Amino acid sequence: GDTMYEEAIRVPIVVRLPGDEAAGTRIPDLVGLADIAPTIARLVTGKVPESYQGHDLFQSGDAPVLGDEQHVGNDVRSLVYRVKGGALWKVIMANEGNPRGMPAKSLFDLGKDPHEKTNLAAVGKGDDLRLALESLGKALEESAKGAVAKKAIEIDEKSKKHLEELGYIRDDKKQ
Repeated sequence: GDTMYEEAIRVPIVVRLPGDEAAGTRIPDLVGLADIAPTIARLVTGKVPESYQGHDLFQSGDAPVLGDEQHVGNDVRSLVYRVKGGALWKVIMANEGNPRGMPAKSLFDLGKDPHEKTNLAAVGKGDDLRLALESLGKALEESAKGAVAKKAIEIDEKSKKHLEELGYIRDDKKQ
């Protein structure tokens, strides 16, 4: 999908380990795609490289989960996190004029509002929204520390033609 709402991003993950290790285990922690590589690394090698973001799914951890979507005119980021007392909240920040018509700032109490019907940012939860946006900003900064740097490269004409034939590159001028 191209939003950060629960119906698009909440996806179950099922893991089957050799010998039915940890069979029937349900992980109550917050987890995300960044947690898959550390889990596999620990299962295969016995350790998680320090450079990996995320954590092993089978080790306790309840770090906030950062979402990032930059596609078809959407520039959307979200953070799912626990507040004091254990309640699950989500903040979403979207670009103005996004094609999905999402508000620029949204805040949801997922425990009370799992279908994200009441945007608390729109009903006077200013301090909660400010703290949520600060947390999102910190999570984005932390995530960027381990991010792969973009690098532009030039490809030769033969490779470019081959990628065009495969449909990976489209020359809009030809159409």
